[in-house]
Amino acid sequence: MKNYKIIGAIALFVSCSVMSAQTPNLVMNGSFEKTSRHVHGYGDARFADSVSSSNNTTVDLYSADACGNDFDVPSNYMGTQGSKEGNNYIGLIAYMADDAGIFKTKPGYRKYSEYVQMTLAEPMIAGKSYVIPFSASLAEKSAYAVSGLGVYFTKSKMDVNHNAFL
Repeated sequence: MKNYKIIGAIALFVSCSVMSAQTPNLVMNGSFEKTSRHVHGYGDARFADSVSSSNNTTVDLYSADACGNDFDVPSNYMGTQGSKEGNNYIGLIAYMADDAGIFKTKPGYRKYSEYVQMTLAEPMIAGKSYVIPFSASLAEKSAYAVSGLGVYFTKSKMDVNHNAFL
């Protein structure tokens, strides 16, 4: 396995669901199990059904069925983390320090932040209560941590043409 270290970044391993008392999980493919191909490298979350990046970034998919060790589950180039359910999870960079690590000489990557968006099986209903459990684990090779994570709901898919904070 290559010895990578993301310097000046926070990398998280994530899985998600949205539920109400009357409905099952509304998040389609919330454990990232349904994919159109095996994991090969960076940005492969784009091959998970109903999953995409909200901005111009490369969200990673990790899998027990990955081709090679860099994106394997449970041990990969960012550390060790088993999946919450199934064989897969995604990894994203929640924060990148300005003059840090491999992105230091690339001004376009300053204030880089990855976001993932997922499709719901049906629209949410105004006034109805929902529970939004998700799991996040700080990767061992992260240099920093964030104090909070959030969820944003929108009626239309976001397609922001930059890789900075939203």
